Amino acid sequence: MTLITIAMNMKHVPVLREEVLSFLHLRPGMTVVDATLGAGGYAREIERRISPAGTLIAIDKDAQAVEHYLQTRSVQ
Repeated sequence: MTLITIAMNMKHVPVLREEVLSFLHLRPGMTVVDATLGAGGYAREIERRISPAGTLIAIDKDAQAVEHYLQTRSVQ
């Protein structure tokens, strides 16, 4: 089992998510770049806040992390 597989089997809880996102002043329709997608803890909330017309550009060096996010994402 690889490290990324182990990490994806665990629930990731972003530290200080609300505090960090409050500085972004996210609104529906915005375009936002998350250059450290990782487990997607911030990206999921960003995507929720900018939906339905917003665009999230999510980047990660780890292709498995990106694939996992795409397979598990859902905008509430």
